[in-house]
Amino acid sequence: MKNFLCPLIALFLTACTPSDTWLRHTECLITGTIPGDAPEEVLLSLPGTRSEYSTKIPVREGRFEYLLRTDTLRIYELLVPTGTGSFLCTRFIPEPEGVRIECTGSDPDNRQLRLLAQGPINREWTETLREKEQRFGARFDSIIDIEDRLYRENRLYNDTYNEVIRRLNEPADQHALPYLYKQLNHMRLTGSGYTDEGQRLHQTLQTLYEEQAVWLQEQIARRPSLASFCRLMEQIDQEQMAGRDFSRWLAIYDRAFADRYPAHPYHEQVEHARKSLKTGIGGRYIDFTLPDTEGRPTTLSAVIDGKIALLDLWASWCRPCRLRSRNTIPIYEKYRSRGFVVVGVAREFKNDRAWRTALEHDAYPWLNLLEMDDSTKLWEQYGLSSAAGQTYLIDRDGTILAINPMADELERLLREKL
Repeated sequence: MKNFLCPLIALFLTACTPSDTWLRHTECLITGTIPGDAPEEVLLSLPGTRSEYSTKIPVREGRFEYLLRTDTLRIYELLVPTGTGSFLCTRFIPEPEGVRIECTGSDPDNRQLRLLAQGPINREWTETLREKEQRFGARFDSIIDIEDRLYRENRLYNDTYNEVIRRLNEPADQHALPYLYKQLNHMRLTGSGYTDEGQRLHQTLQTLYEEQAVWLQEQIARRPSLASFCRLMEQIDQEQMAGRDFSRWLAIYDRAFADRYPAHPYHEQVEHARKSLKTGIGGRYIDFTLPDTEGRPTTLSAVIDGKIALLDLWASWCRPCRLRSRNTIPIYEKYRSRGFVVVGVAREFKNDRAWRTALEHDAYPWLNLLEMDDSTKLWEQYGLSSAAGQTYLIDRDGTILAINPMADELERLLREKL
């Protein structure tokens, strides 16, 4: 099967019995080779970490080496930059025997990563991965080949989708970016951006994904190991990212893993994922306490209870988020005297300099709070682990009225409520 970019690449893990501890000090030597035109560095991180905050491992004469020290048996990923600005990815659990990674192919745009499993954990998982490849690889390749051909022939996406892409690439449309990204996301989730031919191919691909998911569920449920726990967590994360219902994966967790590997950080992640299912329209917001610009702890419920409020989750590095927030300013000024409240929360890492610079530049006139280094796992609780931000319009009783409302929708709802 062809090499996929993260997060679609499978994990390189294996099984441990329930009596095996996940908490152990491990020194894992990571080595690798990259032939031909090698990048200056590769990146090592936990899944979901932004690339600029990953550990940077230098590549010298096509080789890299790094000693990873950790006390937790969990997933790590290694990213190799391609020539197109994206990354190739492989994932593993650190073992004392170390891991070796080979990057095949000298062309940066046509490389593949291969994990040479040196310890029992990664070695056993590669055997499972091989079975998965044998069952599904050729069928996925066939569909992707057809998809590539339709794309090259301009037969995959319809005119509406292509027009949105064109406008996203035009500087004149920068202020319309929030609308365009929302429209694009809707078309991707619903499949409405495809031509009839593309839609049929999309359905074929989804059917195959479903068949693979059922097979994976059977493997996880049949052998509830630490490796299976890790695979389960990746599936939950992928389903969240795709905006799909992941209740069936939670059901497997409840049956097979809820009482295994006590205090593993994945248990907290599962509960956050479960809570996020309730933050859709008609659900209730999740309360939290975070510092404001002066460092004073501020609880959301103390600010918004009994009011119509917009919770704006954003980040200094998210251009669409900031454009959406700036578009909200005139609406806020128009309705604030009627009791409309906006609370902005920024997701930042390592320091608050970029956040303060963004606040000064964008001049948001509402309360601004800071989530530094995912300290409260707020994005995870809202099901946004791999996202920069989202907005929630909240009713007086705490019910979520709308998610990511555009300016016209937001103003219409405010007129109705205020």
